[in-house]
Amino acid sequence: MQSPHSQIQSQSTPTPDRIRRAPKVLLHDHLDGGLRPATVVELADAAGYRGLPTTDPGELAVWFREAADAPALEGGAGLERYLETFTHTCAVMQTRDALHRVAAECAEDLAADGVVYAEVRYAPEQHLEGGLTLEQVVEAVNEGFREGERRALAALDTLTVVPGAVGAWRKDALVRLGGFPADTLAEDQDLTIAIQTAGYRVQFDSSAIAWTEAPNTVKGLAKQRFRWA
Repeated sequence: MQSPHSQIQSQSTPTPDRIRRAPKVLLHDHLDGGLRPATVVELADAAGYRGLPTTDPGELAVWFREAADAPALEGGAGLERYLETFTHTCAVMQTRDALHRVAAECAEDLAADGVVYAEVRYAPEQHLEGGLTLEQVVEAVNEGFREGERRALAALDTLTVVPGAVGAWRKDALVRLGGFPADTLAEDQDLTIAIQTAGYRVQFDSSAIAWTEAPNTVKGLAKQRFRWA
């Protein structure tokens, strides 16, 4: 029979799943230090990079883990091995598409680990070998983070706004809910939340393309802006 002390201890001991789901704040993370091994392999193949220690994702994951632990286990001698990891990751992050993908997956992976706020750093000058400018590097990373955030929100079923110009709705769902509300200035948000409350899932599709037009007169622009004000 367990003592009250042991019962309390067993109930309070965090499990790996509880730790993963617990809200966390990450104040220093490296974009080029957390790539998925499978992504590294795929980007290396696309870029023609042949410097990886192995092209097997599972083996590469083990290699990265051991190299990351090397400074602690081997002292100063392990630092060089640790820094080699960044040689490989930076080598495959030299195009807009690669940077976009890495940033998007970074946001997804942080969300999956329960991170609610993160400060992710990177050095744009390390990603110019493919011909990108500093501005293009920053733009690609920012766009990737935005996409990754939307993917994460969709996975958690917490997307709160589907903009009217880029949303595709099921007709039967709209009919069931009475269509767009007419007594609000945020009908797209209200409808999105109503859709979720009714039990539907809102999904994000990065390949969606929408055709929309901005007001072509000052009067039309003013009408739109004042409506949203």
